[in-house]
Amino acid sequence: MKVYIGDKSEVFSKLKKELVDFLFPFYYSGQVESDQLKEKYGSYFDHYELVESIDKADFSLLPFPLNYYYQNNCKQNALQFIDESKNAGKDIVAITTGDFGVPALDPDMIVLSPSGYQSRRLKKQFAMLALFNDPVARFFSGNFKVREKADKPLVGFCGQGASSKLRYAGVFGANVFRNLKFYLRLSLS
Repeated sequence: MKVYIGDKSEVFSKLKKELVDFLFPFYYSGQVESDQLKEKYGSYFDHYELVESIDKADFSLLPFPLNYYYQNNCKQNALQFIDESKNAGKDIVAITTGDFGVPALDPDMIVLSPSGYQSRRLKKQFAMLALFNDPVARFFSGNFKVREKADKPLVGFCGQGASSKLRYAGVFGANVFRNLKFYLRLSLS
């Protein structure tokens, strides 16, 4: 499939960590051997080609997460990209990051999100797995030892199961504050 992301040289002049994960292998294109990229990212990118002309594209992809446009006060850049894509008759795919996401900039865009509220879900919003390297391979050299069952169960979420009460109170307070700002319409997420 052919993907339009705008001006590739401008997009790839940014830090890799600012891009949507989908573009990571393309960031190194021409600098790293294809076999090395396949080892790190798999071979999905063999099925996609970044094109310079929107007319040749099957769809448009916002090259940075929607959160980026909100946090860096550059929503206007995203809106121009969306207008260009709509004028060319292309579907627009956007990705959000984080636990809470941000509102879509256009109700007709396809939004892939690792989280979100069902009550605010758009008709074209879909769940997306968080993408990261396998921590077992990284931290345990591929040898994972299953912990023995304890008398008292321990359930954790993203490493929070063994946190201190002080840290839990801080996270709880931050969530209450964020929700309060949202319901008072002082924040979008």
